[in-house]
Amino acid sequence: MDALLSTPETDDDVSTQLAAPKRSPYQRYMDRQHAEAASLQRQVTELRGQLRALATARELADAAHPATSEWARLAKAERKRLCESRTDNRRLKVAVKEYTEHAQALALLIGKTPRPLVVAMDPNDQWKHLRLGADPLLRYSGYHAMADRERHHLRSAFLEAGLVESRAVPHSFETRVFHQTLEIQARVCVRLPRRFDTPMDFEIMTRVIWDIMSGNVIVASPTGYREVLTKVDDTITYITTKRHYTLGSSVRNVIVKRYMEANRFVLVWRSVEDDELFPFEDGRDVAREVGWMLLEPCESGFLFKVFTKLQPFTSGHDCSPDEIRTYMQDLHGASRNELRMFLLEADKQFTAHQRAAFAEKKSAASAAYG
Repeated sequence: MDALLSTPETDDDVSTQLAAPKRSPYQRYMDRQHAEAASLQRQVTELRGQLRALATARELADAAHPATSEWARLAKAERKRLCESRTDNRRLKVAVKEYTEHAQALALLIGKTPRPLVVAMDPNDQWKHLRLGADPLLRYSGYHAMADRERHHLRSAFLEAGLVESRAVPHSFETRVFHQTLEIQARVCVRLPRRFDTPMDFEIMTRVIWDIMSGNVIVASPTGYREVLTKVDDTITYITTKRHYTLGSSVRNVIVKRYMEANRFVLVWRSVEDDELFPFEDGRDVAREVGWMLLEPCESGFLFKVFTKLQPFTSGHDCSPDEIRTYMQDLHGASRNELRMFLLEADKQFTAHQRAAFAEKKSAASAAYG
């Protein structure tokens, strides 16, 4: 009776009680792929959130400690520049090694001394190797490109010299051997007083610096002289410096450029390695020099900062300590002479300005009283 009263099972009820068919291997593989993709997407979302949080924290830290963030930025820039230099050095070493191995293989093959391999250089890239060609347009762009590159290194150079936050550093010379060549590093930071306590102080000081460094004012020196090769434009000039030291004679062709910036004056100079229009004279060693100069107002005058690196001889002088001391005496004498000429020229231009201002006032007074 119970069996008769019970509801009969339908086909749908029977099908639900049957076990679900197994998923194919391909379907299981796709399931795993979708699960991994979803997991990776979640991780990406989490990492982006962490990155935003870290960026926000860094911005807050920079705002709270601006000086620390500035030093961190400088350190990062220095690391980047060092990595780029090391990469370039490794690439050059590999190229030299490949050429040497190739030349030796050819020498063994043909039994002759291989000729030096001349690598064609893109004329537009000559400035990167401190070379000036004969093309006027490329020379003009090369002058500015070489100087602007050193202007970009101003902060790093002053950081190396310890001049970034300095207020007083005595004029000093440090000798070292760099790439088997004698190198002199000179630095100074002094305060220059104001004469008139007007904007003319800054104008006259910058004009005197430019006139002396660009060769407009000839500075007599027992060790040699500067000579203007080309006045490129109002901001840049090209000079040659010939020096006669106890250790020998040297010459360098130098690009000098000035930058009139907001509230400060920057000067950079950089020697070139080769010049098609002004080749170096035979019998003279070619010197290398790079330098940075800064004049900026301070609370009681002007801060005058200079850092320069000089390799007076690049042909591999094997200098003894006595010879280095003798050369340093020559260098000290030349530096004292340049400082004396700078002060004399500054005094001359300040006096000329005073006389002109007095004459102008006298003329105006005479005109007023008829």
